[in-house]
Amino acid sequence: MPSSNGSERDLVRRATSRREPRRPLVARSNPSEPEELLLSLVRRDAATAVSSDRLSRLTDTGFRSAFHSVMAGHGVIGLALTALRRCEAFGGVDHETRERVTAPLRPFAFQAALWDAERDRLLDALRTHSLVPVVLKGGALRLTVYSEPAERLSGDLDLLVPAHRVRDGLEALAAAGYVDHWTDYARKEHVRHGYHLSLSHRNGFEVELHWDLAPRGEGFRFDPAAFLNRSVLYPREGAPPVRVPSPEHMVLHLADQVREDSFSKLKRLVDIDRVVAIAEDSGHDMDWGYLARQARQGGHQAVVGLALQLSRRLLDTPVPAEAVRSLEVDPLVRTHISMLRPEAFILTQQAFRSTVARRALHLWLQPGWGTRVRWARRIIGGSANPMAHVYSARRGVVISQTILARTRRVFSLVKVGAYHGLLHLATLRGVTSGTSAKRSSFWPDRQPRVRTTSNFKRLTKGIPWTSPANTTS
Repeated sequence: MPSSNGSERDLVRRATSRREPRRPLVARSNPSEPEELLLSLVRRDAATAVSSDRLSRLTDTGFRSAFHSVMAGHGVIGLALTALRRCEAFGGVDHETRERVTAPLRPFAFQAALWDAERDRLLDALRTHSLVPVVLKGGALRLTVYSEPAERLSGDLDLLVPAHRVRDGLEALAAAGYVDHWTDYARKEHVRHGYHLSLSHRNGFEVELHWDLAPRGEGFRFDPAAFLNRSVLYPREGAPPVRVPSPEHMVLHLADQVREDSFSKLKRLVDIDRVVAIAEDSGHDMDWGYLARQARQGGHQAVVGLALQLSRRLLDTPVPAEAVRSLEVDPLVRTHISMLRPEAFILTQQAFRSTVARRALHLWLQPGWGTRVRWARRIIGGSANPMAHVYSARRGVVISQTILARTRRVFSLVKVGAYHGLLHLATLRGVTSGTSAKRSSFWPDRQPRVRTTSNFKRLTKGIPWTSPANTTS
């Protein structure tokens, strides 16, 4: 069983629940030293770029504790510790400090290995039902773009199957020992409004069986048929190939996952960086035009644009500026997202510290004013998630619909409006003091559209992809 599955969650819980020094509502403070060290470690050049002076701070117990909390909070503890172990300067740190800093790496490596073994067992079980699902997120990324399993931890396995094969998938998972624990009503609501069913094994493993990638009531949409049709079989030596999304769809899905995290974790940005970098190194072209079309069709323009631009600026991801411009993010949206100071927003995890800041971000990520109005109505109703009534019932939580409760939720939206006034005042102050001129614009300069023949580079670790898999298999 994944005995250390809870250890990362415990670290994340402690990191996010620990009492933090109060930060300003607008993310204008510089990152802390632990946050700066973490950012340098998750970059691809960490092995040679991290200085010995910065690593020497790890000898301090307080700094080391804060560093572990920041790593866990951003969901990259396995990757950061693996990179730290490879750093040339880390050898100059005393042996005791090195052991204490990298101690969590051993159980995480064991956990990742258990998950990979369980992934293969489940794929074999599904194959007996003539199903070859698309493996999503961590299960696919750990196989295709990360060199060590511990670099990319995950708490569950996500599988995508055609909608008409969901029943077959559930039967195969039940035969493998998985149960869903949902009531008949909740199961019907998942089919009507949801996009996946969660199942668990008595040994602690969890699986999400997807037939779509977003709730139907949200403004964000995906084309699951395109994911299935464009998916590819990743070959493995001595083992059956694993079906994974195309790199374009990987980036699209990961960007949406950053949105679900309220742009408060580096984990998904690092995933995007690695996908694009591996594509760049493989010598194949990546179809940026296709990614932009899929993003526009699904209402993901602002989400994908923000994720790609953050990845470019924080991690030096080789994303062409034209790829960001081709998303055609509305100028009003670009302006208000820039006011939130996105780089500091994600590094300092501003969304965890301020509900009003998180909602201000989500307001501008919505694709159009119609979806913004529906999003606001759902908040007044008790939650922005269209499946909130199902999840709340499972936890035994009743969403209050009294006049007082709804008034309080309306007031929470009024605070979002007041927060925007604060953003404009902070921007005006920067203009009058001249500090805003010193900061470079977050978004790439808008230029006339130039027709390009570049395609998105195929994702591979030195092994060519095979032809797309059959969606009905």
